[in-house]
Amino acid sequence: MRLSESHQDPGECVHRVHCGHVIMAEHSPPASPPYSPRRSSSRAAFKCSCSQRSLRSPNDRFPVKLVVFDFDETLTLITYIIEEGDTPEMQREIVKTNFQSPWVKGSRIANLKSMLSELRFSRAGSRRAVTVLTKNNAGASSVLTLLYAADLLECFDAIWALPSQAEFSGIYRHGAEWLPITLSLQDVTHKADLLALVAQRPADFLPQMREKPDEWTNLADLMLEGIVLVDDQRANFQSPSGAQVLRFCKVARYDAFYRNLGFVKNMGGIGAHCMEDFRTLQMFVEAPSMYKETFKLHCVQRRFPDYGVRRPVEVVLFDFDETLTLATFMPSLSFFSHIDWDPGELSGTDWSAEELVLYSFESPFLDGCRLALLKAMLQDIAKRHILAVLSKNESGAAAVLNLLKLAGLAKYFSAIWTTPYRSLVPCGVYQASPGQWEVFEPPLMDVQDHQTEVLYDIVDHTDKWFPQVGLKQDRFVRLQPLSPESVILIDDERENLQSPLGKQALRYCKVARYDEVYRNCGPLNQLGGIGAHSEEDFETLKAFIAEPWAFQEPSFEKEQGEEGAVAEPDASRMSSRSEELRKLPRSRLSRSNSSPSLRDAPRLPGMSRSQSFCSSPRLDIADPGCHTPEFSLTGID
Repeated sequence: MRLSESHQDPGECVHRVHCGHVIMAEHSPPASPPYSPRRSSSRAAFKCSCSQRSLRSPNDRFPVKLVVFDFDETLTLITYIIEEGDTPEMQREIVKTNFQSPWVKGSRIANLKSMLSELRFSRAGSRRAVTVLTKNNAGASSVLTLLYAADLLECFDAIWALPSQAEFSGIYRHGAEWLPITLSLQDVTHKADLLALVAQRPADFLPQMREKPDEWTNLADLMLEGIVLVDDQRANFQSPSGAQVLRFCKVARYDAFYRNLGFVKNMGGIGAHCMEDFRTLQMFVEAPSMYKETFKLHCVQRRFPDYGVRRPVEVVLFDFDETLTLATFMPSLSFFSHIDWDPGELSGTDWSAEELVLYSFESPFLDGCRLALLKAMLQDIAKRHILAVLSKNESGAAAVLNLLKLAGLAKYFSAIWTTPYRSLVPCGVYQASPGQWEVFEPPLMDVQDHQTEVLYDIVDHTDKWFPQVGLKQDRFVRLQPLSPESVILIDDERENLQSPLGKQALRYCKVARYDEVYRNCGPLNQLGGIGAHSEEDFETLKAFIAEPWAFQEPSFEKEQGEEGAVAEPDASRMSSRSEELRKLPRSRLSRSNSSPSLRDAPRLPGMSRSQSFCSSPRLDIADPGCHTPEFSLTGID
C-alpha cells in the first residue's frame, strides 16, 4: 500500500514515500466547507449507545486510556474515497458527503473535532491516545487522506488497518509526519483480538511511547478495561476467539434519503442525528462504570402515506430464532420434524424436554422467569390480534412448532412459516382448531426469500398464508383486505426489516442482539430474545401493538437544493466491508463443564462496497435487487 507520491488536496498537503517511510508534511489545513442551511430532525431517535460489560474483576473503575474509533459509518456518515487527480472542489464535496450531516444544526465536523480534542486528555490532565481502527478496504493511507481533508487528522495518534496490509498495518504520528507501523498481524482479522494485543503491547502499536516516554507514561499500565471502541458494527465487540471489548460505544445505523444519492441504507456517523452523542461519549469515557450494559427492544412506526390515519394492527409476525428464543437448540432427531412428535422420544438422548426449554427460552440474565412473562404477553395480545411465526429456520415449521409446544407457547399462534423453501420438511403449519395443527404449503416459491417480501405477499394473498380464511373462521375472514401497516414484524436482524428491492416493514420491533458466555455453551454470538435482559420489553411491545403511532420515527426528507451543485460521487469510490459473523453453533460443549473454551467458527469473507453497494452476506451480488438504483445499499446491523 502506498500513498500518492504527488497529490494535492485542498490543504496543499503533499504525501511522500522516502526510504520506506510514509511522510505527510502538514501545511495549512483545508478550509471549512461553506455553510449551507440544513434541516434538523424533529426527533433524535438515533443516538449512540455506550456500555460497559459486567466486569468480574476489581478493574471496574479502571480509567479509560485509549479511545479507538472505527472509520466507516462511525467517523463518517457514508464513505467515499479521495482519489489522485481529484479537484479541490471534488474533494470538498467528498468531505461534505462523508462527514457533514444535514440533520443537525451547524458543522458536524466542528463538533466532532471539538469532542476528539477533549478526549485526548482526562479531566485530571492525563494524556489519552485517540486512534482509528479500520477495515476500510482502501487501507490506512486513504483514511489518513480523508481525515486530513476534513481537518481532523491532528486529533489522532495512529491509524490501524485490518486485515494487515502487505507493506504496513498502520501509521502513527511522529511530530508533523506520519510514519508506518510494521507488525506481523496477518492472522489477526477481528478488532476485539487486535485490541487484546494492544492492551498487552501498547508500545508496538503506538511507537510514540518509546520515542517520548515521558509524554505517554499514562499508557504504560494499559489493560483491556482501559480501551473504548466506538463502532457502528456490533459484531466488532466480540470475536469468535472469545475476546471481548469490555467498554464500547455503538453508533446508530439508519436508512435515509441523503443529499443527491437518493435513498441510502445502513448509514451511520456519531452525532449524525443527535448532537448529544458527542457529550454522551465524553461522559462515558470519563465514567464508564456509570453505563452498565443494557439490552432493550426498539419499536418503530415508519412514515408512510396516511400514517396519520392510525390504522390498527391486525397481524403480529414474530421471528423465532433469537426473538422468541434467546438461542435456538434443536435435538438432532429426524422425527422432530413431524407435527405429531412425542416429547417422550427424547428419553435416552442428550437432551431432555426441560433442558430444551431452559436453553432456548429461559434467560440466565433475568432475575424472574422469562417464559412466564413471555406467555403472559402472548396471551394478552392474542386476544385481539392474529399471531404468527415467520422464521429463517432450515429445520422447518414442524420443528419450530414442537419447540413452541414444549414451552407451552404454540396455542397463541395461528400459523408458522419457515424459509427458505425445503422439500423434505414442512415449511408451513396452521392451527385449524384449538390444539389441532395441520401441515400446508405456503406460496414460498412465488415470493423472494426475504421476510419483508413475505410480509407483503401475506397482505396481498392472505388466504394462501392463512388457510383459516378458507375455513370461514370469523377472525380470519376480517383480515381481508389487509394493508402493510396492519402487520407488525418483530425480528432480531435489522436486514430483515427492509428487502433489497426496497419494500419496508412499516411497523417493526428490533430485538436487541448481544454476545455472551451462555450457560455451558461457552461464548456465543448473536444471542437475542424479547425480554432476555429487561422485563420492560414485554410492556413496550404490548404498548407498541396497541398504539404504534406513538412510536413514530423522525422524518428523513431528501435535502432540497443539493442536486446539481457538484457531480455526485461515483459509487465505485464506496469503501467499506461487511463485518458480521456467522452464528456460532448452538450446542453444549460439555454437559458437565460450566466454562468450556470456545470452538472456532468459520468467518464470512469480507465483501467490499468498492465494486457494488451490496455487501450483505445473505445477498448474492448477482441478485438483480443489488442493481436497483434507488435501493443500492444493503448492510448488516
